[in-house]
Amino acid sequence: MARSRQRHAARELATRLGCGYAFGVEFLELGLGDVSERETHAGEQNATGFHGGAILCPRPLADPTLVRVERSGRWFDGSLGERRVGGRVAVLCRLPLGSRLVTFASVHLESHSDPEERAAQLEAVFDAIDALDPGAPALVGGDVNTHSLGRAELGDRAQLARALEADPRRLAEPIQHEPLFARATLRGYDWRACNALGTSTERRARGGGSARGTLVLDWFFARGLRVSEPTVIEALDPEGGAALSDHEAIAVTIR
Repeated sequence: MARSRQRHAARELATRLGCGYAFGVEFLELGLGDVSERETHAGEQNATGFHGGAILCPRPLADPTLVRVERSGRWFDGSLGERRVGGRVAVLCRLPLGSRLVTFASVHLESHSDPEERAAQLEAVFDAIDALDPGAPALVGGDVNTHSLGRAELGDRAQLARALEADPRRLAEPIQHEPLFARATLRGYDWRACNALGTSTERRARGGGSARGTLVLDWFFARGLRVSEPTVIEALDPEGGAALSDHEAIAVTIR
């Protein structure tokens, strides 16, 4: 896309790191992006327009799989601010660690959704993991978009104000408002030990530019693994300090 300087980001990053990669297309972008991106890149065009999810690894990846977690087509008509063909995805693969094959999933749940829909999308990822290897050790991670509310409420200042008055910590601590956490627990996935709980993962919030306060949107879910050292890494250019993303990076050590 024009906004990423026409680069295949996953392939370029894998090359720099000496990794292989699995990449799955989430959307074909029909324009230049949202309002600010259209202004920034006015007069340009996308060479291809694909964007999606990926897993990078220095070891060979087994059984790469693309899972489409929703097929609503809600982005096509432009009512959400930009036009796209496609839907949210997870990219899965397996990797031998010790004596077991561990399944990894890179996920991106729909931002224009509500808590029940997000829970159903994450369950689709769990189902796909069990289809590859039932009960296998697994690590799921990515942008889960746990806003604790639906997009309609987030877009309505009065509704948002009432929700925050009832629970001022719901954006930083969305767990009781997002059924996906309870469903993850029922499926055997831990999330408490593999995340830096309460730490914002939205760059605008950490930089003080978000009126909504701390937002925790990105999560790991682990099954059958020993996890330690969960952390949030600021997505800043180490030389100039410019923001590299609207999300921070999350990391965890597994054994």
